[in-house]
Amino acid sequence: MDIQCVFIDPVTKAVSLKLGSKIVTGPAKLFQIVVLSLLNVPGKDVLDPSLGGGMPEIVGLNFDATDRTEVFAEVARRVKKTQTEILQAQVGSKAPASERLRELHIVDIVIGATADAADLKLRIINELGQTQDLVL
Repeated sequence: MDIQCVFIDPVTKAVSLKLGSKIVTGPAKLFQIVVLSLLNVPGKDVLDPSLGGGMPEIVGLNFDATDRTEVFAEVARRVKKTQTEILQAQVGSKAPASERLRELHIVDIVIGATADAADLKLRIINELGQTQDLVL
């Protein structure tokens, strides 16, 4: 049983974390798995310290503000790591296809005017081909 802790704004697709009382299943459960995996920093899980996309670690890295490819490459590496971890965790799973990841796609990375902020627009595709978009 998974309790909802990831909430998405229906208009902006921005993600927030808080504890709810709703039990999530289907695509909403997969959404939570992806977001929490992306935000998990490697080394924080004592049972498997290698797990996590580590997106929070990007904050404070020194990127060239005029070269978007640096940021894109780092984000793409972390999204790919997250996708691989989730797919490996699904092997042998009896979870419904709506709760299993097929792939993650980076839709866009929008860098702020002062290069101190960026929004990652990501598309989650489950094994049924259903998609969900989010902004981190």
